[in-house]
Amino acid sequence: MAVLIRGALASCGVGLTPGPAVLPDQPKVMHDTNTITTDTSASPALHETVVDGVQTFWVDAGPPFVATLMFRVGVADETLAGRGITHVVEHLALSPLRDVPHPFNGSVAIDASNFWAAGSVEDVVAFMARLADHLANLPTDRLEIEAGVLIAEGREFQSTSHANMLSTRFGPHGPGLIAYPEFGLRRLGADDARRWAADWFTAENAILLLTGPPPEAMRLPLATGERRMPALPPDRYWFDADGPVRVEMQTAGLAVGAFGDRSTPLRMAGQVVALRAQEVVRHELGRVYSVVHDYLPLTADEAYLYWGADSDPEHTAEVTQAFGEVLDGVVAAGPTRAELDRLIAMARQVEVMDPNSVARDELHRRGFAALRGHPQYYRAELEEMMLSATPQDVASALGASMERAMAVTIDGVDIGFTDVEGHRDDPIAGRVFRAKIDGKRRRQVLNDEAFSIVSGGSAVTVRFDDLALVAHRERGGRLLIDRRGSWIEVTPNNRRLRRLVTAIDERVPPNVVVPMTRSG
Repeated sequence: MAVLIRGALASCGVGLTPGPAVLPDQPKVMHDTNTITTDTSASPALHETVVDGVQTFWVDAGPPFVATLMFRVGVADETLAGRGITHVVEHLALSPLRDVPHPFNGSVAIDASNFWAAGSVEDVVAFMARLADHLANLPTDRLEIEAGVLIAEGREFQSTSHANMLSTRFGPHGPGLIAYPEFGLRRLGADDARRWAADWFTAENAILLLTGPPPEAMRLPLATGERRMPALPPDRYWFDADGPVRVEMQTAGLAVGAFGDRSTPLRMAGQVVALRAQEVVRHELGRVYSVVHDYLPLTADEAYLYWGADSDPEHTAEVTQAFGEVLDGVVAAGPTRAELDRLIAMARQVEVMDPNSVARDELHRRGFAALRGHPQYYRAELEEMMLSATPQDVASALGASMERAMAVTIDGVDIGFTDVEGHRDDPIAGRVFRAKIDGKRRRQVLNDEAFSIVSGGSAVTVRFDDLALVAHRERGGRLLIDRRGSWIEVTPNNRRLRRLVTAIDERVPPNVVVPMTRSG
């Protein structure tokens, strides 16, 4: 998330003095193209219209006036060597707006980027016009400064089991890229940022959400383009495994992820497992603080389920066994009627909110779905689908997702998943460089097409024409990652290995090279 300057309003960027509005000559606002009414009579009506070629949803939800401009571009659209380019564009577009007096912010997610501002209608209209103009004519004079800010922000980057499961499935592509640092910050230039903005931050690839009618003065002078729907890369090699697999080890705690057909029963299954596991491992055993859960729609048809629980190493086996029993129980028999009733009651809690809050929730749900090309449901429709879901529906949805499930646990703990080791290649022939790696002597083999590290009769090999990244490291080291996600790190701690690094550099394509610093 980009927070450009310090502020006190819920992590919003807050400026000091107002800046001039930059507005085109003529407004292009079309009102009341389509009015969508919810079935909750107490909620304001939800409307759809078009503002300056941007699909727009609005609801009259009272002050403050809030505008959110979202684009269908995020981390999943980048490349590994260009990781971070969307974040840079977000910063460059917002940086000249740090003079405004009202709350605003921007952020980049897996498949979307958004900018919002709140305040008076006049302030928000001026802000959005300036923002759109910056995106259409990206100011790059602060590229070095903003890249430096983001490099500093990401210096302590650490991936998570949630992200690692996505990268295990998709490799360094699509949603799997969130498991990797923003490597591209060290190499991206002004032309790269301008091209990215021109390709992705366009009127047709955006939606606008408003908490009031579109003002006649609202202008969004964005470039023209096309709506870009998210697309998932192919599965990784290990998904031909027959059933759930354990893909990583860790020193404590447990994480489980699964991929399934997107549906209300699957979403409910994720909630039931989380609530039941929380009851067992926290309230009965007292071994964890909480069980975290996520249901992440990846496309209109597929979703990712995640559960995680931290625990002390000495209790992880107990937590893992208990969680496995919860999973097996829900797959075998589904939730109880009481559990389903609890989920429905939790969903209905929004009804205790004021009508404007309900309307804002509907506004964002429909807008997010429209941007991503996902099915668009209202709260009442979602509740009806929950009411019609049976315990067997929930059990079947979860059981099907478990065929493509993975776990991260400590070594030696059995969750009933099959252990899967990393990919191993056949050794290649070539020039041999011997080195001690992780306390063991290994052979590093180089030829004109590939580079391998060999241990015994197996090897990890990256081919130069299949590289996704070559990152320069401290003390002259190199990190090589290919498009499968296989990686090799070379540490040149003697003269012979320094010659090896030189030979590797001569063979790698320059478009995947990331220097140690922006200065090279």
